[in-house]
Amino acid sequence: MTIIEDSPWTAYWQQLGKTLPPPKAILMVSAHWYTDASYIQGDINPEMIYDMYGFPPEMYEKVYAAKTSPELIERVQQLLKGTTGVKAVSRGYDHGCYSPLMRMYPKADIPLVQLSIDARKGTALWYAVGKALRPLRDEGYLIIGSGNEVHNLRAMVFDEKAIFPPCQVFDDALVKAVTTGDIATLLDWKKLEGAALSAAYPDHLAPLFYVLGAMDAGEPVQVFNRDLLFGSMSMTSYLIG
Repeated sequence: MTIIEDSPWTAYWQQLGKTLPPPKAILMVSAHWYTDASYIQGDINPEMIYDMYGFPPEMYEKVYAAKTSPELIERVQQLLKGTTGVKAVSRGYDHGCYSPLMRMYPKADIPLVQLSIDARKGTALWYAVGKALRPLRDEGYLIIGSGNEVHNLRAMVFDEKAIFPPCQVFDDALVKAVTTGDIATLLDWKKLEGAALSAAYPDHLAPLFYVLGAMDAGEPVQVFNRDLLFGSMSMTSYLIG
């Protein structure tokens, strides 16, 4: 609903778009491209994927008319040669990608490329891919991981102000680990209290590890949009660097 409803979350995304240095292009890792390998978009003008169901009709009329960047696609493939093979495929933009970007960069005038999450692998590979992509930041590219560190739709309750205690504990532990640079704890996140309920299926947590891999030791981290809601959902977000 952030696509069509204003909120403190969307206001912060808008603020980021105005205050961050304009990127050469954006590399987006979205929870909604969770695949059997590592893929990257190869289309010049990706179509919209409306991968959400039962929402107001106007949501399915929204278009984020961005274009990809052949230079970024080639650079990602080059950087990841020693970590994992990356195949360019035809694929549109999903709502994990365009929902925040419609607020951050509403003109859709910044080249945008999605990189898939390899569901066959685990945290170690996701983190390693992020480390391999670290040079992109120095080259003027923005790396975004889009998901929710607490995300369990099956456990959700329709009370926006509710939060299950184990999910609160898990979110607290992740915030502490990210802000203190405790990578060992993060890589072993399944052992944290509340992990089984908060991230029963890790697709929405995975983007965080791609971003963490591209983080330098001791870099400043800002925590924003830290809202826990519907029992098993968190909007907690991080700005690194």
